[in-house]
Amino acid sequence: VIQQLGSAPTTGSTTPLSVGDAVTPGEVLFTIAGSGPMVVKAQVDEQDIINVHVGQHAIVTGEDFPGHSLPGIVTNIAAVVLQVNQAGNSAKNVETTISLQRDYSFLRAGMSCDVDIVTGSAEEALVVPLAAISDDGAKHYAFVIKDKKATRVEVAKGLASDTDVVITKGLHAGDVVATTNVKQLKDGSVVKAQPAPSPSPSSSPGS
Repeated sequence: VIQQLGSAPTTGSTTPLSVGDAVTPGEVLFTIAGSGPMVVKAQVDEQDIINVHVGQHAIVTGEDFPGHSLPGIVTNIAAVVLQVNQAGNSAKNVETTISLQRDYSFLRAGMSCDVDIVTGSAEEALVVPLAAISDDGAKHYAFVIKDKKATRVEVAKGLASDTDVVITKGLHAGDVVATTNVKQLKDGSVVKAQPAPSPSPSSSPGS
C-alpha cells in the first residue's frame, strides 16, 4: 500500500537501494547525488582558518584521478569548529566547502582528495624548502653553503605552503642553502654539498 509519494528536488543518481530492503521509521532511504559540478568538503585546521576566506581559489588533486589538478573556489566556511579524533590524536578542524568550477565525468561522490587553498601570492619571490629553515625562539635561520662551509644567517619568512616558504630578508638569489641535517649544523661547519634530485615532470591540468 502506497502511503506517501515524494518528488526529487533535483536531477541526479541515487545511492545503492534494493527492492525489499528493511527500513525503520525515520531512517534515510537514499541520497540523491545531484548532477553538475561537485563540491569538496575539506577539513582546515583551526589555526589555519584565519587565512581562509570565501572567494579564494583552490586546487584539488587526488590519487583516484592522477595527473589532474581541478580548480575550485571556496564557497562556504562553517561557523563551528569540529573536534576529530584519529589514531589517538585529537584535532580541531573547520569544514570548508570548495566548489569545482566545472563538471568532471571521472569524479564520484565520496572520493578522497587533497586541497590546496591559495591564501596569498607573491611575484618574483625567493622560495626555499621549509626544511631549510630552523627556528630559535622567535627568530628564523638558514645555513648558506659557500666554499664547503655553512654560514648561519637570520632570515625573515613570508608566505608559506606545506613544503616551501618565501624568504623576504636574509637570502639572495643564487645562494645555496642546506636542506638536510639542518639541526646538526653549526656556524662554520664543513659540509659536502650534494645536487638536488631532478624534479618530476609536472602534472597536466585536468581536462
